[in-house]
Amino acid sequence: MRKPLWDDARHNGRKDGKTGVMRAHKGFTLIELTCIVVAMLVLSGIALFVYGDVMESGDATLVDSVQGSLQTVISQASSRLDVNPTATPSANVVNVLRMSIPDTAAVTATGPTTYRLEMPRSARRAAYQVGANGAVRITGLSGFTHYSIDADGSIKKL
Repeated sequence: MRKPLWDDARHNGRKDGKTGVMRAHKGFTLIELTCIVVAMLVLSGIALFVYGDVMESGDATLVDSVQGSLQTVISQASSRLDVNPTATPSANVVNVLRMSIPDTAAVTATGPTTYRLEMPRSARRAAYQVGANGAVRITGLSGFTHYSIDADGSIKKL
């Protein structure tokens, strides 16, 4: 005589067609939760490391951009006013530069031929010097770990 389908060994004696032993699963074990927390900590650590590099790279780009803008403003102002580049009014130069940089940074004149860029959100700074020929060089960087000043007075990645 033939056995009914629900008595087949593949169904483990269940009539609903499901296989295997069913047990009540009411939550996660402590080991599973610990693994999830550890994985989240590792991923957040990697994200913070990458975010810091992105922020420093953005600030280095801003330093380079301000150097180019400062060079352009000083050369145009000195030719229009028919004065030596070092005699260009620093207050006028700062006013023009403030229009071209983001609100998160500030440019100030620290002397007749020296300027400073400050980025308060990242506590980084750069100092610029205008030469007698009008060339603008970066003379100081503060707060940068992966960038330095090149021999020609520009910023470079280490």
